[in-house]
Amino acid sequence: MTDDDAKQRHDGDGKDEPVAEDEARDEDATSATSADDEADAKATDAADDDEPEVAEAARVEVAASAKAKAKADDDDAPAKTTDRSKRPVTISAEGLSKFYGQFAALSNVTFSVRRGTVAAFLGPNGAGKSTTMRILTGFLAPTKGKASVLGLDPTIAEQRRELAKKLGYLPESGPLYRDMTPFESLSFFADVRSLAKPTKRIEAVVDRCAIGSVLHKPIYKLSKGYRQRVGMAQALLHDPEVLILDEPTSGLDPLQIREVRELIRELGREKTLLLSTHILQEVEAMADEVVLISEGKIAFTGTKAKLTKDATVEQRFYELADKHQKEVA
Repeated sequence: MTDDDAKQRHDGDGKDEPVAEDEARDEDATSATSADDEADAKATDAADDDEPEVAEAARVEVAASAKAKAKADDDDAPAKTTDRSKRPVTISAEGLSKFYGQFAALSNVTFSVRRGTVAAFLGPNGAGKSTTMRILTGFLAPTKGKASVLGLDPTIAEQRRELAKKLGYLPESGPLYRDMTPFESLSFFADVRSLAKPTKRIEAVVDRCAIGSVLHKPIYKLSKGYRQRVGMAQALLHDPEVLILDEPTSGLDPLQIREVRELIRELGREKTLLLSTHILQEVEAMADEVVLISEGKIAFTGTKAKLTKDATVEQRFYELADKHQKEVA
């Protein structure tokens, strides 16, 4: 039947008679009416009849139905990818070595960190954590090997400048202009980075790092904990995709440590984080993956679950570190 024929069909009252296709569609729409729509109709009818108790019950039914429908939709929806092995690599070290004369600060260091991961770079003092981080951020060139962050080589000047727009770095001793206030410092770095909305970004990091109470106080008058927070704010100022943090909780009191851990876990949902530490509790509290370095060499790399499969983080740390030191000796 053509569209013109359908338009010309009328019943005895002179009204249009729906075609078969329209009838089928109406039946589908009727059968697809959800429970929450029915309950909503009940609530409306009850309200029209001035029955408050019935109307309230109907509203409760509407809410319950909507909640059940949302749960069903979530159950039917494809599960989000939790397999980190399928995510793109954002930080990569391939055979990194750094020699100072005959001394090997790093020897054939290889590991990778994927997007949306908080990786703990664990090792005793002097193991090579800071040296590795300086190479990854372009502050130090390796003797051998290759480093890559977001597909950019930090040893190449042009790529290093591009990387600076996407990378946030907090060294162990954050570079701060001590005579400036935190506000002046953040304003200065916002200007250097030519941020489009500097005021908005400054407000965001001041709130996130909880430095509002000392915002206009000279940095040299701040405690070590507050100076560490200002350094974190600087690292976050340009909203980087990757954060490399060297001992981020150093010098903080227990309450401040808890706040930083919560911030790192929050950032880890959308960014890639590599944080160095020699504190085992940091691994348990924040990390998804662990890279263990000892005597300038990688002793373990993998998930936290893999590391703690048969023992605690502390037990595995001592076991791997001792084993590696014996191998080196």
